[in-house]
Amino acid sequence: MALAVSAKFTKDQRVLAVTQSHAAAINLHRRLEHFGVPAARVGWTLTAQEVVSQKIFEMMRSGREEDEESDLLIRISSSAKAEEKDGLRSNEQKRAHFVVMRRMARLSQVIVMTFASSGNAVLLQSLGEIPLLLVDEAAQCVEPGLFVPLNWGSVAFALVGDEKQLPATILSKKASQLDLGVSIFERFVRDEIVSLGNGFVQLDEQQRMHPSIARFPCDAFYGGTIRDGLAMSKRELIPGFPWPVPGCHVAFVECGYMTGEEGNLGGSHSNYKEANVLLTVLKRCLAEGTLPSQVGIITGYSAQQVRRLGRLCCSLPQEVAFQDLAVHTYSHWKKA
Repeated sequence: MALAVSAKFTKDQRVLAVTQSHAAAINLHRRLEHFGVPAARVGWTLTAQEVVSQKIFEMMRSGREEDEESDLLIRISSSAKAEEKDGLRSNEQKRAHFVVMRRMARLSQVIVMTFASSGNAVLLQSLGEIPLLLVDEAAQCVEPGLFVPLNWGSVAFALVGDEKQLPATILSKKASQLDLGVSIFERFVRDEIVSLGNGFVQLDEQQRMHPSIARFPCDAFYGGTIRDGLAMSKRELIPGFPWPVPGCHVAFVECGYMTGEEGNLGGSHSNYKEANVLLTVLKRCLAEGTLPSQVGIITGYSAQQVRRLGRLCCSLPQEVAFQDLAVHTYSHWKKA
């Protein structure tokens, strides 16, 4: 959507793409870069490394023989101590951040920010018109957050999300009583402010998973209306795991008989034997050719996450790039 719309804009018009969390903004920016969209991720909380690693930073550098601000950020990004010293930035570094991010924003067709950072007038002023506000993961975003980027007076805004998946998360009982746990996306659909063909479009084809994985959510939440992409059925079973049902890419491993050894670390529970089962499965899959970057490990316990990371780091072969493994809690995957 961002690519199609921004292609019709003039050089003084941009799409502002926003989302609720820093992790989600990083993910959105990476997807835009992957599809070749000139996109800039800007915000005061970005580290020097997060600034200089962007493709649009390299584009900006290629047109400048001398660039003191960019050179400073490059030097800082190469030194973790300089980046993290007391969590503070010198006035010189703050100025460099501001100048570089403004330059990147001017070169971009899409500016990516969090809701909070989009309220920073200093970063966005004098950058031209922002005709379209694009909200990613809109069904997970708390409603008041959207009021911040709406202040830029866009002609239109598009909400991208799925109200049948994870909802907005709030911790305050008072906020819940005020119905703030309902995202603006869900409210528009629920209250029929939009409807199919009238402001609301539902994608009817999934390109993410094998049909055997998609079958349950499709039937349970979408009434069987989502079809599978043609290539999805061609995905082969991951080698190294004894799949119990031929052709089915889903398996549940019963660990209920593994009692005991359930500890507590920092307020979170951690079942060591379950972690060992997971590690055994992971080793077998990696041995059969699965790449670490293709693995996602999700845990409900943050302590279990930490323990798994330690075990994996010590037990995996040295040639395995441990940093490529994605091991996170449910809440992290939701935000990303």
